[in-house]
Amino acid sequence: MLVGDRIKLIRQKAGISREQIAQCLGVDPGVMAEYESGQRPIPVNHLERFGSLFGLRLADLVLVDDTSEESWDLKPRSRIALPTGIDGGDLSGIADVGRIVLNLDEMATLVQKTPMPEQSN
Repeated sequence: MLVGDRIKLIRQKAGISREQIAQCLGVDPGVMAEYESGQRPIPVNHLERFGSLFGLRLADLVLVDDTSEESWDLKPRSRIALPTGIDGGDLSGIADVGRIVLNLDEMATLVQKTPMPEQSN
């Protein structure tokens, strides 16, 4: 499954229109359609912003070995439909919070992996 296919799938499962995502990313809906169809490369900052909206890291979007949709495990936030009537500005706020959450998760992982210094008595 190509990256454009993945973002389209995630967007559709969340019940978000192409226009809403385009507004959140600051692009024309036609550009978003080209991203999803693979006709235009997706800039990394747009992939990161899109992923933040759904609690997905960049690697979650681009590094998937298996091409079947069934085997691709989406995180819980990406499976939940967002409320109707939200606009791109609302999505931008959600993406900002999502980025903070992802950063906190990554920091917690680093703390767990960092060996503690030995204490002297």
